[in-house]
Amino acid sequence: MNKKVLSAVIALALAASVNAKVMAAPSSRQAYDKTLELEEKIQIMDNNIQNLMYKIEDNNKDIEKNKEEIAKLGKDIEKAQKQIESREDLFNKRVRAMYINGFESYADIILESKGLSDLITRVDTVKKVMGFDQGVIKELKIKKEEIKNKKVALDKKSSEIVQLKAENEKKLASMQSEKSKTELAVKNLKDQRRKAEAEAAQRQATQSSVSQSRGGSSVSVEAPSSSNSSSSNSSSNSSSNKPAPPAVHGDVVGYAMQFKGVPYVWGGTSPSGFDCSGFVQYVYRNAAGIELPRDTYGQIGAGHRVSQDQLQPGDLVFPHTGHVGIYIGGGQMIHAPQTGDVVKVSPVWKFYAGVRIK
Repeated sequence: MNKKVLSAVIALALAASVNAKVMAAPSSRQAYDKTLELEEKIQIMDNNIQNLMYKIEDNNKDIEKNKEEIAKLGKDIEKAQKQIESREDLFNKRVRAMYINGFESYADIILESKGLSDLITRVDTVKKVMGFDQGVIKELKIKKEEIKNKKVALDKKSSEIVQLKAENEKKLASMQSEKSKTELAVKNLKDQRRKAEAEAAQRQATQSSVSQSRGGSSVSVEAPSSSNSSSSNSSSNSSSNKPAPPAVHGDVVGYAMQFKGVPYVWGGTSPSGFDCSGFVQYVYRNAAGIELPRDTYGQIGAGHRVSQDQLQPGDLVFPHTGHVGIYIGGGQMIHAPQTGDVVKVSPVWKFYAGVRIK
């Protein structure tokens, strides 16, 4: 009777252990899938932040350029004003001279004239001189007004750029805040996954021990790994089941592999730190002598599109528009993932586009 009770207890313990394990695996799987989803979101945010930083940099350049132009226009206005004052001063001196010498001057014009025709010519000459002075002054005033209008327009443009920069900086702060929250969520999910896997391993050990004591066999349920769960997040994995075709840029792959472990740095374009597109650009420049665009949006249009089952080592692979890596064969790519990570080899967990660089 005691043996029967003992056998029943052991059987119940074994069943509970197996059931607990089977239930734990989906939880770990869900955490892994959610982690991939959030990491992809971080990659997209990194790319958006990078593009926004470029815009802010352009804003700063435009502001500085406008400042220089405004300063130049200010000097042009001062110069035009001095020219106007100089001409007005000359005109006023002539007018004062006519008033002061008034009668004698007009008398001289009449008395010294050698006839009616000469008189008319002399009077006309005086009128022309006075009219010329007034005309020059008028033209200078028009020029000054035009310069002022240009300055007003440039001041307005500068104000708009400053406002746009402020808006971009506000967006940037919001993106960085959201990214920090997402990174924290990824960390928590990874902690949950590690905990679930540790608990599953402990249950596995307990179940194996009980099973061995009864001479039975254990039931094993593995926690998901990056290699066996990537297929659930990829649009197609047919390329990983075929031998890799001859490399188009095998030299690129070999060169890229030496940078494994280099930290991800937003905006990074050197071995001291890379972002995803900076890494790809650096590798192609130095390994193949090919200059690719700086960002993913440019790189996705830099070559010939290929489907996932046509990927060859050296091709660019885009899980989405905001992230790029270099395909190395076997359904794997080398890439700079996101902030807090390093250059590494990962499965092509999702496929948006492939690009072959010739």
